[in-house]
Amino acid sequence: FIFLTVVSSGAYASKTVSGVVAVSTGPMKAVTQSVDRNLTAGDDVFMNDEVETGAKTRAQVLLRDESVFSMAPSSRIVFDEFVYDPTVGEGSLQASLVKGGLRFVSGQLSNNRPENIKIKAGKATVGIRGTEIMAQRSEQGSTFVLLSGEMEISTDSGTQLINRPGFGIDVSGEGMLGPVRPVPLAEINAILAPPSEKEESQAKDEQAGSSDNEEGEEESDST
Repeated sequence: FIFLTVVSSGAYASKTVSGVVAVSTGPMKAVTQSVDRNLTAGDDVFMNDEVETGAKTRAQVLLRDESVFSMAPSSRIVFDEFVYDPTVGEGSLQASLVKGGLRFVSGQLSNNRPENIKIKAGKATVGIRGTEIMAQRSEQGSTFVLLSGEMEISTDSGTQLINRPGFGIDVSGEGMLGPVRPVPLAEINAILAPPSEKEESQAKDEQAGSSDNEEGEEESDST
């Protein structure tokens, strides 16, 4: 079953619309507290929503300033903040990549307030300057790749500006910045690719093991 899930901390009916789901490769589902709703292209995404793609789902979320988040399978993004006034083209955007991969193309906000666009992944925060970037996060750390414009990566250990397309940087789980390096095209393409059959099988095994543990705990509690 291919799905995209949106998990929100508040009732969606009272929340500000940040954007819409523009594309999804499979069925989609949104969960807001105890309220479930199916999502299709054109449905709303709200500020503070946690958007998660299934193991084979690719999706795009289009924000009101025309910024685009393309999400890889098995990825999770939290839209922490999005404020946009189209009459003056100003506002702010902050999103966090919790796991997986994304491709971000900045919209109207980058024309007037590029300093107000921040993408977080682990210990790193990326400042956007009229930019198209890719990012990937795992337990080992994060990788950021510049496709156009420029980006500034900041952690507690320092700051690094990258303005050469095709170059990127690795950030350890502890927030240590690696050297700026050219990123091979195969590695760039792999960021949005579905997981390998081996990785998918491991994920299913882990999920099954987790379910077995929960059932065992419930039986233990009942006795």
